[in-house]
Order: sequence, then C-alpha cells, then structure tokens
Amino acid sequence: RKADIENSFRVCFDCSFDDRMTFKETNSLSKQLRFAYSANRKSSMPVYIDVSGAKRGGQTRGHLEKVQGFPERWVGKAFQCFEGGLEDIYGRSVGNGGG
Repeated sequence: RKADIENSFRVCFDCSFDDRMTFKETNSLSKQLRFAYSANRKSSMPVYIDVSGAKRGGQTRGHLEKVQGFPERWVGKAFQCFEGGLEDIYGRSVGNGGG
C-alpha cells in the first residue's frame, strides 16, 4: 500500500552529518531508519519518508545496505533515499527558513 500524497505528508531524515558521527551512532541511526520504514509500512496512514545525505560509502548507508533488499525493495513503498542534501532535494528555500 502506497501513501496517498494528497492525504499524507513527507518526513525527511537528514544523514548529511554522517561523517561527524561515530560508528556506534551511525549504526543506531540506521536501526532507527529501519524501524521507521517498518512501522510506516504497517501503518494505516503511512507518510512519505525521504532520507537525504545518505552517500554511497558513508557509514549510515553502509549499515542500511547490509539489509537485504535495501534500497531496491524499499523505494516505491513511500520511501526514497538520496545522496544529496536537503537543498538539493527540496530547493534552496529549506536553507533559509522557507522564504
């Protein structure tokens, strides 16, 4: 079941600070992302989940890639994973308070 954009909203997890985090912190973050994805799939009112700053070769993405089916089977289920930052995905307005 895919979230209906007309009746849902978008949540973005910014992983662009991955390089400033310890191995333990990035592992914890990836577990939280997996939990959010799983809970969202089971929800009767799912939201769109975007993950920004998840660069190939980064620790957080590395932890996620150990999960079978990531990202191929996750994408299309109200989930998207981007290597770019928030501004790259949503435009420059995010960086200056929306205006």
